Amino acid sequence: MRRLAPIAAAVWGAFMLPGSASAALFLTLSRVTAAPGTTVAAFEPVQAWAPAKGIDVYLVPVRLKALQAGGVLHAVPAGRLVVRLGPLTVDRNHRYAITFRVPDVPPGDYTTAFWCRPCGGTFFTSAAPTDTWTPGHGPVLRVVRR
Repeated sequence: MRRLAPIAAAVWGAFMLPGSASAALFLTLSRVTAAPGTTVAAFEPVQAWAPAKGIDVYLVPVRLKALQAGGVLHAVPAGRLVVRLGPLTVDRNHRYAITFRVPDVPPGDYTTAFWCRPCGGTFFTSAAPTDTWTPGHGPVLRVVRR
């Protein structure tokens, strides 16, 4: 047990550092194409290592200009396309997760983003600015009209 304590502390520390926050959470979507009103589940592929308390999930355009420069912000960006989906939870499979209805946003490519108060008040996304929509599972959701 004593050997596990430093490892657990290192993992927790990596999760808490703002500079590493963008690597700490990466939600995969249950579907990558959906119309407004469609239910989508998003989850971290690996088991959670810390409580999800204090982390809110947002839906944002993949090409959000505020995140293009450095990837991490210290405030939630303003704009009608930045939509709060709700708090991050830990599901019964012990993964970070959220289930949400796609909000009424214009068609385009979106990803999940996090406002993480325990990480020093940082805002970061699941997708990198270079990520693009692909069929199957991934971090980019293509919103379409019915």
